[in-house]
Amino acid sequence: MSTSGLNWLIFHSPRASQPCYIEVSNTQRAQDCRALFHDALCVRFDITALTHDSIGLYKPKKALSLNDVCEDGWAANVNFNSTFDPVPPGRPLVDSLKGLDDPYRVHLIVIAGIPPIQANEKFDLWYRYLDMPDREPHCVALEKTAFSPQLRAAITGQGLADPRNPNKRLTGTEFEIWELQTPFNEILASDSEGWKSALKKCGGDIEKMAVKFLQDRINTLSPRRTSPIQAEGEDELRSLTTLYPRRFERLIAYHQSPNAKTPSSAAASATFRNIQQDGFAIYDGRQPAGPGKNSSTIAMPPSLYHPVFEHWKRLAFDQSVAVPRKVIAATSVLMRRASVLYSSDDAFKSAVRPALQDALLSAVHTIDNDDLTILDGQISVRVARGEVVRDLPVLIEEEEREGAEATVDATTQASFSMIRAWSDPSLDRFRNLACCPTFLIGFSGCHIVVSAAVLTDKCIVQRLAMMWVGHSSTHDDNHMEGIARALYALSCAFNDLQKWYEAVIAAGRPLYVPRTSTSHPRFFPHACQYPVEGENFPGATVNFQYLCPLQKESTCVTFLAQTTPDGGGGGREGPERIVVKFVQRYCADLHRLLADNNLAPALRYCGKIDGSTAYPARWKMVVMDYAPGRPSYKDDMHKQRHVRRAVLSAVKVAHDQGFVCGDVRPPNVLVQGLDDIKLIDFDWGGKEGEVYYPVRMTHGLWARGMEPLGLIEQAHDYAMVDKWFPGAEQ
Repeated sequence: MSTSGLNWLIFHSPRASQPCYIEVSNTQRAQDCRALFHDALCVRFDITALTHDSIGLYKPKKALSLNDVCEDGWAANVNFNSTFDPVPPGRPLVDSLKGLDDPYRVHLIVIAGIPPIQANEKFDLWYRYLDMPDREPHCVALEKTAFSPQLRAAITGQGLADPRNPNKRLTGTEFEIWELQTPFNEILASDSEGWKSALKKCGGDIEKMAVKFLQDRINTLSPRRTSPIQAEGEDELRSLTTLYPRRFERLIAYHQSPNAKTPSSAAASATFRNIQQDGFAIYDGRQPAGPGKNSSTIAMPPSLYHPVFEHWKRLAFDQSVAVPRKVIAATSVLMRRASVLYSSDDAFKSAVRPALQDALLSAVHTIDNDDLTILDGQISVRVARGEVVRDLPVLIEEEEREGAEATVDATTQASFSMIRAWSDPSLDRFRNLACCPTFLIGFSGCHIVVSAAVLTDKCIVQRLAMMWVGHSSTHDDNHMEGIARALYALSCAFNDLQKWYEAVIAAGRPLYVPRTSTSHPRFFPHACQYPVEGENFPGATVNFQYLCPLQKESTCVTFLAQTTPDGGGGGREGPERIVVKFVQRYCADLHRLLADNNLAPALRYCGKIDGSTAYPARWKMVVMDYAPGRPSYKDDMHKQRHVRRAVLSAVKVAHDQGFVCGDVRPPNVLVQGLDDIKLIDFDWGGKEGEVYYPVRMTHGLWARGMEPLGLIEQAHDYAMVDKWFPGAEQ
């Protein structure tokens, strides 16, 4: 082999980039490889103000996994000199590195002369107006690349009152900016008494506390905090904002590497068990026995990311749909041929493929990959963006002779083939446009499994239908028509996807750009508006853009979003943060009751997900105001007396109106301050005597009497308060 592949990482304290993949010559010296990394930095990160000499190469002293370096705060806790050694410049680079055969390992650390501030990077700068120490702190949001005149202009724009004449506003030349010095810069911005005390100790002399801010750039200032709760909450949001892009880039980098498993080997039982424990699992609900890195391999259904899958389900099982005669005829041939017991895979594939193509009204192409692996079948649609024209996969099909004789599960292999197809570098532009909605067919003997698949930050696969496509009796006509309808619905879905790609491109959706467009729609559900009145989607609506998930887990169904100017706004001015949640049950009446008592965020909408997709009746989208703060389990706040009292107050308000809450736990109680505590998550709520616990309940979290499918009682709510909020009453 003339080249070797390796995972490399830009280390730029106090943070690090996400790992990248690169191939280098086995004979090229380390010092000569710097030009290669220079080019990679320019292309991948748009960093051009670098010279080759500014790049340093280092190797980990101990094995360093990809999962470790992607943990939040990893770089800030690393002692660089004790963790990494310089790579000898005169030796071949690959000879100095260890573990090149391990695709889950970081092999090389790159130090580059990267400017510490990236364009458009912003932070909140808190300040106090010391001439009026009783006033609340102020905040300005500025780019870190801003200069002191921009800071002065931002403060002027907030209209500070002249202490000598409160009716007059200060101009930009009538105040001075001071930078606090230790220990005064440790006082919280919201601590009014602390500031008064500090001023008193210094005799009111600001020069004993601070120096005039004469720096050109504001990034020399430390962002001020209004309170520990708000500061940590904002830090968590910033981390969540980059969560999906980081995972997505790792996933694609791995599957583009020569070390990635082929679909057939990845789908083999032993290998698949290992993969499902790792960071590159298929999120189809299947996981190995025992503890692993992935506590769950389930995620939101693909149909919430793209409605084409829900449209297929409705069409495939609607007996009023007229199926073309030629599709029924082709399905008859397919069933007859699938019923034969073949002696080889090739004989099986040669027999069923032509009939399957006819039933799908599309050519199914065998794909020879560059790595010499073969994809059994792919149906594509041709899409153009500018001058770039590509055939995009809309169906991936894998075939196996008989379930008992197959070495792999056909649907699992199709899942890995889908990732392989979309990881092709030639599809970068279109992969970065959308979530890559793709149907999968696993054809094994007389069984066909139709699945939905999307690539968000992970590969999510949901089995939609499992069908017997062999003959089984003399009266198979109705069954045959049902199979034909499902296959015909697939051909309709392919056309829908073609039109959708064309519409998205015509609308000018921008591409996801790695490490910059963190809130790109490719990572989020497709629903992006809610009605102002009721569920009247043809009427006035409020549009919104997703910002980030509100949980790291794959099971997250709750997202932070922001209203956009092109929506109706519902009578509100300017963009506002909101929370969007997708549920199967929800008690909007209980939510509104507590919100009216300032015990829950205001509920804006609870109803159908969009106006054109017939989702299951119980599926709903919930939109509420964003409530800053932290879950009460943080720092054991749920054990504090004032938190217990607030929760008891909310429970009593609910009970007085005949409601039960059902899930009164610390994650569902947000604490922003002593007097600002709110309940969230009313999935289980409802009128007492009318609602039941769900069939799946995590063991060990509940009070006595709470059990799957049991009736939810008000007594259970009080028992949960005693269990989780033990603050002593006084």
